[in-house]
Amino acid sequence: MDRIKWLVLNRPENAMIGTMYSDLTHKQVGFSWQLSTGISSFLLNGTGLQPGQHYGCDVVGYEWDRVFANGATPKNLHILGRSGTVADNNTADESDTTYYVAPSGALVFAAGAIYWTYALDSYRLHADPLCTGQDLVVPGLQELMANIMDALIVHHSQKS
Repeated sequence: MDRIKWLVLNRPENAMIGTMYSDLTHKQVGFSWQLSTGISSFLLNGTGLQPGQHYGCDVVGYEWDRVFANGATPKNLHILGRSGTVADNNTADESDTTYYVAPSGALVFAAGAIYWTYALDSYRLHADPLCTGQDLVVPGLQELMANIMDALIVHHSQKS
């Protein structure tokens, strides 16, 4: 019983959601979000998002998650977004936006960043001075989020 409890409780977070905490910054509020190159997904239908293009100003930050090669990541994980970041110690890092379909057929989505919702409306508690004069709302990410919300209520096959 103790072995089973250890196996269940001592799993890294990426075993369930696909990503886990990577780093943070207090030097900059956030970074732009970038769609992964070569990604093709039903979640992108109608978004107009283009691979390699940057979106938003402070969508990724101040903490972010990424995919780790620790053997616990779900095998059918898809990386929708891979955005460059820089930690407080000036180390380059990345934030990964991911999804996969669990064996139950449930869609599991991870935004990969605390500020993901910043792309959905213009409300900001703290404004990033680097974003002054930029449009804060990203319509393509709004549509992506609508597609994700729709997909969360649909039973998916393992082929997704």
